[in-house]
Amino acid sequence: MAAAAGAAVFSGSASTPFGPATFFASGEEGFWYDPSDFTTMFQDTAATVPVTAAGQTVARINDKSGRGNHATQASAGQRPTLRQHGTTLKYYLEFDGVDDNLTTTVAFGSVQVLSVFAGLRNRTQIDLAGLLEMTSASSTTCVRQRAVGGNTIWDALLSGTTGEGSSCNATSNTTAPNDMVMSSQHDIPNDLSTARVNAVAGANAVGDKSTGTLGTVTVNIGKMNFRTGVAADLYGIIVRGALTATPTDAEYWLDTAMGGGVMPPFSEPEPPMAAKQGFARELDGRFPWVVHGQPESQFTFWSDVGVNVLDSWNPDVSGVSGYDYANMASFNSSHIAAAEAWDSAAISAGFKFARHPYTAARALADLEAVMREHIVGWSAQDEPEAGSGFDIAPQLAMMDAADPTFTIPRRINFTGPAVIFQQASVLFPYFNQFADYPAVQAGFDLYPVQQTTAGKTVILGYRPNGQPYTATHSSLGLVSSRTEQWPISGTPTDNPLATSPYAVFIATAGFVEGYQTELRIPTPEQVRFQIADAIVMGAEAISFFPQRFEWITGAKTFTSHNATPGTVKTALTSIIARWQALETGFAANLLIDPATNRIWPTAYRVCPDTVPSGQQDTAESGLTFASPPTSAYLPGPFQGSKRVTSIGNVYFIQNMMDEAASLTDATWGFSAVSFAARETLVFLEADRANAVWSDIDGAP
Repeated sequence: MAAAAGAAVFSGSASTPFGPATFFASGEEGFWYDPSDFTTMFQDTAATVPVTAAGQTVARINDKSGRGNHATQASAGQRPTLRQHGTTLKYYLEFDGVDDNLTTTVAFGSVQVLSVFAGLRNRTQIDLAGLLEMTSASSTTCVRQRAVGGNTIWDALLSGTTGEGSSCNATSNTTAPNDMVMSSQHDIPNDLSTARVNAVAGANAVGDKSTGTLGTVTVNIGKMNFRTGVAADLYGIIVRGALTATPTDAEYWLDTAMGGGVMPPFSEPEPPMAAKQGFARELDGRFPWVVHGQPESQFTFWSDVGVNVLDSWNPDVSGVSGYDYANMASFNSSHIAAAEAWDSAAISAGFKFARHPYTAARALADLEAVMREHIVGWSAQDEPEAGSGFDIAPQLAMMDAADPTFTIPRRINFTGPAVIFQQASVLFPYFNQFADYPAVQAGFDLYPVQQTTAGKTVILGYRPNGQPYTATHSSLGLVSSRTEQWPISGTPTDNPLATSPYAVFIATAGFVEGYQTELRIPTPEQVRFQIADAIVMGAEAISFFPQRFEWITGAKTFTSHNATPGTVKTALTSIIARWQALETGFAANLLIDPATNRIWPTAYRVCPDTVPSGQQDTAESGLTFASPPTSAYLPGPFQGSKRVTSIGNVYFIQNMMDEAASLTDATWGFSAVSFAARETLVFLEADRANAVWSDIDGAP
């Protein structure tokens, strides 16, 4: 007689079929008994007389885990009987509730954790009847039932001692007779036992399990020593010496083995959202190239450049006055008409966009399919912490009411000095409002051309991305601002930047500040350098700031939404295309991990200080650098990052100097590799002598 061989017939994942054998693929100890597989059952312990039909007793059932832990019963009167369900036609082992049981021995050794899964019908409530018992010189495990009035309480217990321990039993209440898929997990070091019946969690146990190991256990299935046997029909049992992150796979597999309908109806879960995903998720894993605050008249300009996201429309962009940014109720019909016209033009031009919805009705409309495909994020007030601060709570409350599950990423931008100089007490109230968003895109205004003496851009007064290069400057670069704890009132505090994708803003037109009234217009080479600096040191988006502010009659004055010079536009077109080649020109996207829509896991190394310190204040070339003080530094004038990708380690190395330089570094294995002035090169692990890409021309 042929029967099913216990192959995978159900899965917690529609795309990846589950079979219990996967639980033992990494060498886990344990056993798996499957009464539906006739090839594993015998009427004698020597395995010479196979079970061929329902109604025969089972003296031996072979272990399908691959560990050889076959279970037997030498006494003919204590063997369970193979039965077939009259409706589902599924096979099970019938235990008589007196003394039927199967035994084996399993050498778990030093293992201290355990998972147990069983599909069964409990026919009768019997106090202290045990489905499973495992004992050794150092541990006790049992799955048993206790009769408490009309309820059957199932205990799942593991103790790292030879006794049952104190308060070590997780519990789940049932009422016999009942069909059940039961699972339990046990963790001796963390004093935890859990129990689930039909996917419903019972009460956990947190009593002291001592510190023992499972050791070599004697296993009894169907009966505990000195107790009455269980009156149950067993459809399958799986025990493994490991914790199980996704118990539903095994639970639903056993549900199918029982004929289905025992567990709640299965529905494919939504794919998990990686923590703090940003705009790249909305771009199908492409790197975001963003431009800030542009009117419709500039859309062709930025489309030609290669930008894929428009960011931060506001009424001023469309020339409509009368909106008070501190009062959302002032957003009137003329503002709505201008906003809708801008949206329509952006869609027609092929852009995605991030902008504030401004009204609850527009927020709800953004969630509809006709608009949702174009929205990459909702922007809060730009630079809310600047000056006396701006209350963004009403804006966020409106967004959250429309989108309580945060399907649209939130976007917020801060001033660079607030990050670089660690004005954490200013930033924290805003970061705390964003802490629970699973999708958020942070941004930081870091404009090095505006900060340098006489427009120098190579070694700066502060670094936008790497650590500072001079002991005389107290500021920290963005990488160290992200990775170090922040001192709040003298107390180290978890850094809210550590997990958020961030965009580095890069000025393309030049502007003035009160402390720097000279208009400094970035050159194409400076823009190329800044983009590379940001990406090498971890930026997950680049946002261009093309607005111009000039110093007129003693004040900073807005003069243009886009004053980007033609030479910079031409350079940007080539620069973006070269970086995009890193997304498509290799066996993996080297900028964004497609599995997480975030940057690949990355290690950063920064440039050491000059010797003597401060040379960079007067020159861009001919500098002398200190030896790297720790392995966190590359030799000067280099900074770099190592990304762990699906095709191996990939190295992004940047020459910070306005002159050619050669890199030798034993830590990452580079020897006399030549770089042009301000050049960034990319290397694969297999060949760190020859670059595969350059930000100057794209060629190695």
